Formats: sequence, structure tokens, C-alpha cells
Amino acid sequence: MSGDIINSGVLLRQSAEDRRQWVRYPRRVAVGCRAAESVDEPIWLAHIQNISLGGLRIICERPFESGTTVLISPTDRRLMPQLALVVHVSESQDGLWAMGCAFTSGLLSEDDLLAWIKSPEESPLPGAVA
Repeated sequence: MSGDIINSGVLLRQSAEDRRQWVRYPRRVAVGCRAAESVDEPIWLAHIQNISLGGLRIICERPFESGTTVLISPTDRRLMPQLALVVHVSESQDGLWAMGCAFTSGLLSEDDLLAWIKSPEESPLPGAVA
């Protein structure tokens, strides 16, 4: 029964294939991405594929190992950078890397999530490796 939702007294079960804790919002927002512990590492251009209260999925040309904390820096300066832990990594057919990440500071507030969702697509960060 873990992960099930009760709505107006009715038990709603999540599908067997998708037991995600948070709703994912599809989004394509340009961000800079680098390992958090290394300030000398280049910033890589990445795109958010989806975002939720608990984390995000980014697409990047460079893979980060599972367990790495990354700094996600949005190109929209109205948004605060976020630290996220890489939870899983997979290579896509086009040679890019998809990484599922969990925010290290806990959940985003609903206001912060809404700001990320409403953020326009922007040009890459100056100096980012594409």
C-alpha cells in the first residue's frame, strides 16, 4: 500500500510501471552543470528534461557518476542554483547522457517549482562546454 493515494475515501493505486513519488513536469530549460566539489571543473551545458518537487532529470554530453553531487545553475538568473545527487545515469541513443537527480536540500517549495516550470528556454551559459 506504500505509494498509494487516498482521494475522497477512494484508494488510487499507482501503475506497476510508475511508482514515482512526485509528479514530473516536462520542461526543456538550459542549465549549467558541474560536480559540486570541484570549482575548477568546467561547467557543462545541460537541459532539464523534467522536474518535480524532489528532483530533476537532466540531459548532458558528459556523464556524472551515480552518487556525485552536482551543481545545477539555471541560465534564468531569477532561479536559484540547486545541488542535486545523481541517482542514476543512462546513455541515450544520440550519445547524450540522461541523469536522474534528487535535490540534496530536500523538496523544492511549490513556489520554487512553479518558477522553474515557468522559466523560459534561454541561451547557453557563457563559458559552458556544449
